[in-house]
Amino acid sequence: MDNQLAYDRPIVEDFNRLSSEHKKVIEWVGHGKQVFEAACHTGYISAWLQKNGCIVTGAELFEPALEKARPFLKSAILGDLESEEVWAQISRDQYDVVLYMHILEHLVNPEKVLERTRDILKPGGSVIICLPNVSNWSDRWKMFRGHFEYTDVGVMDKTHLKFYNYFTAPKMIESCGFTVKEYCGDSWKVRFNILPETNRFFSRINDHFNRVMHYFLSPNMTDRVGMYLITKS
Repeated sequence: MDNQLAYDRPIVEDFNRLSSEHKKVIEWVGHGKQVFEAACHTGYISAWLQKNGCIVTGAELFEPALEKARPFLKSAILGDLESEEVWAQISRDQYDVVLYMHILEHLVNPEKVLERTRDILKPGGSVIICLPNVSNWSDRWKMFRGHFEYTDVGVMDKTHLKFYNYFTAPKMIESCGFTVKEYCGDSWKVRFNILPETNRFFSRINDHFNRVMHYFLSPNMTDRVGMYLITKS
């Protein structure tokens, strides 16, 4: 991202206005947990975890973003998640929950980071991972038509070093000694429109069509983001 604060936004006070992805993550974390949030950025999620009585340690690469997140963190760690110096600071505590929301795909060696995560989890602790699905129907259709272009944000973010889909993400997770306890991909689903959405009647037809498509088609086609609640094997 050219703009280091590209994801900066006001903290939403109404839980119902959060995206389905953020709602699910906050629900999975629960209340009163000790949490490590990788790439906490400006504290958008950390603020909600703090509201729920969680004690959050956040790591972030960009200092301007971390400064905005500090009010919501017990401990703020500046630096590269893959560096030994940063990991030494992370390892000072153990955590009930570790969050990797849209960060593993940016790393050179995400498997190594996940393997090291095992050592900072408390007994019975869990990890929450959010990964874009490169095989979703929308991007798959673009590639079919010959379009393969990187973007500033999203599935084809130009800073992504790794790409996963519904099938390869769990394989990567399990290779690091974890078990997928729960999957949720109903955040940011691909929308199929069979009619132009020029009026409410056509929109309702498209809504019904999408419900049917999302029921019958594989999540590998309909989900643009996969969320994984995982535990040590």
